[in-house]
Amino acid sequence: MFIDAHTHIIASNAENQNFLNVSLSLLCSVMNKEEVDYAIVSNIDAIETRDTECGYEFINQENSQISLIKSLLEVTKNNEKLFILPWCKPNTEGFSKELGEIILKNRDKIKGLKFHPYHSKLKITSDKIVPYIYFAEKYNLPILVHCAIDEYSQAKYTYEMAKKYPKVKFIMAHLELMQDDFTTARRMLLELDNLYADTAWLPFEEVINIIKDGGEDKIIFGTDAPINGIDHYEKYRDYFDIKKITKISNTAYNKLMYKNAIYVYNLNKKTHLLK
Repeated sequence: MFIDAHTHIIASNAENQNFLNVSLSLLCSVMNKEEVDYAIVSNIDAIETRDTECGYEFINQENSQISLIKSLLEVTKNNEKLFILPWCKPNTEGFSKELGEIILKNRDKIKGLKFHPYHSKLKITSDKIVPYIYFAEKYNLPILVHCAIDEYSQAKYTYEMAKKYPKVKFIMAHLELMQDDFTTARRMLLELDNLYADTAWLPFEEVINIIKDGGEDKIIFGTDAPINGIDHYEKYRDYFDIKKITKISNTAYNKLMYKNAIYVYNLNKKTHLLK
């Protein structure tokens, strides 16, 4: 079985649809091509900012978190292979009672929360994000955080919050995107029981390092599909290459490709599909 725990679609008519071709049909085609069984999908149309020559500007403010979640639920409702991770808008909106209610009403489909510090122009340590974390803690929802080397997204900020909130599962997307040396990020990942990472754009050799250092329970297959089009998984060929796979045990490989996702995102509690 394969689960891609980091995918995207555009579920509405948001402004960034003009420059991102990320459709549900494309995601399904990409998954079918590589025989990926399930995916956890976020709504990329919740991006809060766009870079400009002078810095950045806020966009998509007419599309609320709640309306975008409803769109995502609607377009995925007949697809049992897709679970969702709403992309949150902490800078332009913040947490609300209504947001919590729609999440709780759809727990069979909604499996956590996603934050993108760079596109929100907020570190995960921001006070604006704390109410979301309290909610996640109360209802056992994992939190996926885009991690990269820019000023907002560094892995150390997610590590700091995971240390501060030990009852919440935090996932460092990409481990730390655009990093040349993952040693520090890997050390942080392995230090905390509630801290995980996904493999989006992460070299397979670094995944092997994590597993060999004792982190086979800490790393989750995810790819950012389908932003590279129908051949998106070509970038992840090593993850399906038997010569690469044999560098780790079958147990570690199964954890990487689906079992860790089932555990971290609680996929086996609300559906009979995953055993």
